[in-house]
Amino acid sequence: GTWTVTGTVDGVDGMATLTVNPADAVSVTLDPAIETVTAGGTVTFTTTATDTYGNSWDATAAYTITPGAGGSWTDNVYTSAISGTWTVTGTVDGVDGAATLTVNHADAASVTLDPATETVTAGEAVTYTAVATDSYGNSWGATAAYTITPGAGGGWVDNVYTSAVSGMWTVTGTVDGVDGAATLTVNHADAASVTLDPAIETVTAGGTVTFTTTATDTYGNSWDATAAYTITPGAGGGWTDNVYTSAISGTWTVTGTVDGVDGMATLTVNPASAASVTLDPATETITAGETVTYTAVATDSYGNSWGATATYTITPGAGGGWTDNVYTSAVSGMWTVTGTVDGADGVATLTVNPGALDHFAFDPISNQTADQQFSVTITAQDEYSNTVTGYTGTVTLTDTTGTISPVATGNFASGAWTGNVTITQIQSNVTITAEDGSVSGSSNSFDVTEYKIYLPLVVRGG
Repeated sequence: GTWTVTGTVDGVDGMATLTVNPADAVSVTLDPAIETVTAGGTVTFTTTATDTYGNSWDATAAYTITPGAGGSWTDNVYTSAISGTWTVTGTVDGVDGAATLTVNHADAASVTLDPATETVTAGEAVTYTAVATDSYGNSWGATAAYTITPGAGGGWVDNVYTSAVSGMWTVTGTVDGVDGAATLTVNHADAASVTLDPAIETVTAGGTVTFTTTATDTYGNSWDATAAYTITPGAGGGWTDNVYTSAISGTWTVTGTVDGVDGMATLTVNPASAASVTLDPATETITAGETVTYTAVATDSYGNSWGATATYTITPGAGGGWTDNVYTSAVSGMWTVTGTVDGADGVATLTVNPGALDHFAFDPISNQTADQQFSVTITAQDEYSNTVTGYTGTVTLTDTTGTISPVATGNFASGAWTGNVTITQIQSNVTITAEDGSVSGSSNSFDVTEYKIYLPLVVRGG
């Protein structure tokens, strides 16, 4: 300081002025000694130096800060940068004074999320961490406000997201109004239900069906799935991936299995075209006039058999007639019945035996001469004109003149009778009738003329 020095002689004072300057500093203090600022903020430091005599003064110091703190000095004003707790040093006369400066990060200038890219299965959770960085490069684990693309479903508990809807979604974490983004891919979970398309189908044996499978998990995610396909045992056929080639006719259940979950479809297989046909009865014997009812069983090339509606025919000459599958017989003999389905023929053998005696039939008789023998052939027949074989009855012949001679009565053998008769009376339109009890038959009309002997004509000369 500046002081007055007084010297007194004989009561008389003499004065002098003495200025005393501080000695070199032996201690230095900084103000503020402890300070906290936000990155980018400034701090103005003042320094007090003290010498060994206790002299203190506002000193001009040389200021430094811990390396790595960044920022800059303008005289005693420090502009901060890097967050952290740093030591500020003010040096006077080679003596250091220290202060503690805490620099907090500024508002976020950018935000990054971890994980930046993630793939999960629906229902799984992802824990996000947000790292914010201010404009000074300070980074810190920040508490963000999290959202995800609308439609992703799921839910947040703080920074933990539990997924739901499958797809690729954007997760946003917001700090100080600044967004950071991450990509989240959510894959469907295991199938909870399975549907097959077509759900109901009908094919012809040998035809194919292509099935597609849609699986849905418990979160409602649906996708085209690759299923393991089976069909009811006994359906035969075969699979090539999702394509089924049918074989056995019937209604079958197709099962498509995804993640152990079954989806089902109903497949009806109809028989293919007939490859062979069988008729029932295959062999039958009836009496003329009786009927036979046929059933046709068709079989396709896959072994499927069914009661089929056939088109029926019988060997030409068998006569009779058809009403659908019922044949009414007529002509005796052994005949082939054919039932046709889809162009395939099935055959059966039908033997038609003659019926009961109904009438006698004459072979045609030509005009005759009276009193001359001529042959007459008569056949015993049923109502369908079949020869009644084995008939051995007795026949009596009469004619319209009543003059058959000798008496024409004889026995049939094997259904036919052949004998000679004579008609003595001359007459036109003669008819012979054969009778055996109530059974009769008549010949055609013929004429019986006079028997004439022509003698040679002799002419004599005179």
